[in-house]
Amino acid sequence: MKVGIVGGSLGGLAAANVFHRLGAAVTVYERSPSTMEKRGACLGFVDVDTWERIRGAPLTWPDGTPVTRTPPPDGRQSFDNQGSFYYGDMWQFLYEGLPAGCVKFGQTVHTLGDADHPSIDGESYDLVAVADGGWSELRGKYFESEAQPEYSGYQIFWGRVDAAECGPGVMHSFDGRTELIGPYAAVTLPVPHFDGRRSYMAAFFVPTPEGEVSTPARGDNRQLAQVAGTGNAPEWFVPFVRRLFGARAEEARKRSPGTHSAADEIVRFVEAAASKGKITASPVFEFGLSKTVHGRVLVMGDSAHMASPMTAAGAHTAMEDALGLWHAFSSASDVDAALRTYNKGAVRRTKNLLHTSRAVSRDLVPKQGGKQAVRSPSTLLSSHHTSLTGTSPQALALA
Repeated sequence: MKVGIVGGSLGGLAAANVFHRLGAAVTVYERSPSTMEKRGACLGFVDVDTWERIRGAPLTWPDGTPVTRTPPPDGRQSFDNQGSFYYGDMWQFLYEGLPAGCVKFGQTVHTLGDADHPSIDGESYDLVAVADGGWSELRGKYFESEAQPEYSGYQIFWGRVDAAECGPGVMHSFDGRTELIGPYAAVTLPVPHFDGRRSYMAAFFVPTPEGEVSTPARGDNRQLAQVAGTGNAPEWFVPFVRRLFGARAEEARKRSPGTHSAADEIVRFVEAAASKGKITASPVFEFGLSKTVHGRVLVMGDSAHMASPMTAAGAHTAMEDALGLWHAFSSASDVDAALRTYNKGAVRRTKNLLHTSRAVSRDLVPKQGGKQAVRSPSTLLSSHHTSLTGTSPQALALA
């Protein structure tokens, strides 16, 4: 069986590993001109067992010890079989499971020809898996009647900085937690790197009018887009975080003098990220396909479903798509039967993820009026309130 895969990020490489292990001849077409082991952001939830089943090999630290039995380089481990990992490390884990030359870089695919007999650059394939991101150009051509991504009503400001730049001491609040103030949320994560480096990452969820956000480009890879560009946050962003979380830290000190709270560390982090790291805005879009197979073309990962990172299930669902391919193609009698089996499971996963994402998003936009009531977050700074004490942050957001 000859399989073509469009997209060489995590979903595409996971599918490539599955088909390669099933004995197929696999070619991956990736538009990035180079490998991605040193790029990307943090995967806040990695089910180690799932990734190992896809690759057919254990996930290990550089010294060869399994990640589930020994702590990461920073001396801590979130869970027995899961945790936060650096995108580039996980990309490399999947890439190393493929034959040399399997992935062709610098290749942008605009058409697959006839969906029943797909081809790429004159090369015919028994099937093609499309995994080229939530803004897939190919999805629009072969699933044109399907819904397109819908803006959720909020964007995420991704902050990243090396641990050493945050000052002395361990930022205990960055072991993975969520701080909520009204519709605003800050999710903090430690990022252990396989090369021994350590960094911190925080995602700030901020309701923002749709007119103030930019629609991603075709083929957007969210894990790479989160670290793309200059990383310069708007002028209002750092004062915005200082006001929100600084006020909470001050209230904590009033209740218990000398207290050093999670809010203090969030403020310290964002100041370090703004001056020595990066802060990049990323609007959140959601959607899910009602079918994932057309002829001999299938879609998976972000190409089939996009969800809020607050679900911690976007990349994980892409890995479940890959396992769905394994189960479908290892048991079906022919390609078309396998695709029918895959579609049933993929649609179920897509619907469940979209349902979860929309439930999460309802908690991150104003309760009254929803997305239509969202105002510019910069209005918080111009509010006449000088403290959050006794004042609803939602009311401040709508001021």
